[in-house]
Formats: sequence, C-alpha cells, structure tokens
Amino acid sequence: MSTCSRDTVVIPKTYTEYTCDDGTTSVVLKDVMQPSPDNAEILEFATWLGMDTNEHQLLWIAEEGLKTPLPQFWKPCKVVESNEVYYFNFQTGESIWDHPLDEKFKALYRRENKKRLDGRPFKKAPDDETYEFIHGHPPKKDEQKKRPSL
Repeated sequence: MSTCSRDTVVIPKTYTEYTCDDGTTSVVLKDVMQPSPDNAEILEFATWLGMDTNEHQLLWIAEEGLKTPLPQFWKPCKVVESNEVYYFNFQTGESIWDHPLDEKFKALYRRENKKRLDGRPFKKAPDDETYEFIHGHPPKKDEQKKRPSL
C-alpha cells in the first residue's frame, strides 16, 4: 500500500483525486457507514467477523460495526489505476486495506463470545464501555445524548 504524507492535515473533498508521494492517483470516497443496515448486511459482516450467525445475542456487534463511522482523519479511498479500495489516515499517512475499526469489532466479538461460552455475563447491547473499547476513549457527554448506538 502506498503512503501519502502531508505536513498539515488536508483532507480532499469526497470524489476528489489526489496524487500520492509514489505517483499513484487515488480518489477519496464517501464514508460507507450504514446508519440502518439490513439483516443480510448484518449477517454478512457477522460472518466476516468470524461469528456464527446463529449467535443472535451477539449480532448487535456486527450491526454496530456497520453503523460506526470512520475515526477522525480516516477516509475510504480508491486507487484510480486498479480500482482497489483502501483506508487512508490523512493525519498520519497510514494506509490499510481493511476498515480501521474492523479489528476492534473482531476483538469485541471474541471477548463477548468467550464470556458467553464460559457461562459468564456478556453484553447484549452496546454501552459506554463498548464505545470506549472501540474508540479508545469514553463518549463525550454530547455523544452520549445524540448517539442511538456506537
């Protein structure tokens, strides 16, 4: 994956082309979060996370993964020459193939599923601790009020 670096954080507008340091051209895409994913999308993402889709009590994790916006400074981008989609952090210059929060949702699923399998209490819905686990900080007061979920 190529890296575009900048001294200041400049995020091109959606659908704008930009040239990376290595000469490749990319297009900034619209964030693909889905505020209301349908059941098929939830089940597909649950399977990708490694979940048995019969574990209905944990499907909320897949739903939250689809509904959660990208972290600050991250944008989905597409390489013009190859049409490959990747995620780019315009602050750090880091680029990755998978959504930057996918590993957090996989870890959340593994953690809650282990509790479930061990017969211990596990989360059946998102809460502030879940938010902090995913985002690395507790929700701000205004985020608690305006967010129906993560």
